[in-house]
Amino acid sequence: NEIKWLTMYITRELTGQLIDLGADYQTCTLERVFRLPYTLNKKEGYPTKLVTAEIWNRREWHLNELMDYVKPYKPMKKRSKLRTVTPLKGYKKGTRTLTQMNMARANDILNLVHIRNGEIENRNILTYDYAFALTLGSDMSHLEVLTATFQLDISFTSSQKKNVLKTTVKSAYERATKFWRAYEENNYSMRGLDSNLVKPKQTRTIIRQQAITAAEMEFLEVLIGKEEKERRRTDKRRDQGQKSMEQYNAERAQKVNSNLEKLRKLKEKYPKASQRKLAEMMGVSKSYINKLIKEL
Repeated sequence: NEIKWLTMYITRELTGQLIDLGADYQTCTLERVFRLPYTLNKKEGYPTKLVTAEIWNRREWHLNELMDYVKPYKPMKKRSKLRTVTPLKGYKKGTRTLTQMNMARANDILNLVHIRNGEIENRNILTYDYAFALTLGSDMSHLEVLTATFQLDISFTSSQKKNVLKTTVKSAYERATKFWRAYEENNYSMRGLDSNLVKPKQTRTIIRQQAITAAEMEFLEVLIGKEEKERRRTDKRRDQGQKSMEQYNAERAQKVNSNLEKLRKLKEKYPKASQRKLAEMMGVSKSYINKLIKEL
């Protein structure tokens, strides 16, 4: 699977470099990388063709050699801790900027496709969300967003038609650009924007549309639900030394039992001592002594 993915990645990257010369992204899937000469190429709705080959160079290339000619890729890692960043004007301190959130969202979409091995049910919706997030999260041109989205589409087990893909990217790019201009003119605030303006989707909407599971969220950064957020906050507090609820309750019960034992010994030694006197001897409040006596 790793060799298969790497082969497709290199092919996509090299094809992207030749896109201006008419290179076709539809030929990047693994079954199209190398068709055996003199076999038949059958496609529904098109005449059957005999595959021929013209050898320009007999040199054999290894994948690690071809990697020198493309951008290095980083294997997907388990989520890292969220970092605090400097917010845009209008954002609360400690929150992420709109561009950073959308860039993280675009990366999460790539990771989601990788996790599912390209098996995405709502491909067109995810394609739109990716192009929209990429437009807001970077300074890419329309052509660059289109090229990146073509690479995403190739990762699907079933690619979309090129004209459908172009229409989807164009719509997402134009709407995202229009939103950003209005957002900028509105002093980087969502409040007061035109209600008819297409805004970035809420995270829970994307989670629902793509049916993202709790197990998948562990590998994502921002496309996560409330339970995953709370789990990460708990992990962070534990990393900082804060006790878990189970540990806190256990230590509290141990302390109460220790105080009960002290009180029992004091009452045996001073049977006529008042609650005030017992509280002074134990260094606690009278009300706490009263509570302990009820538990004896």
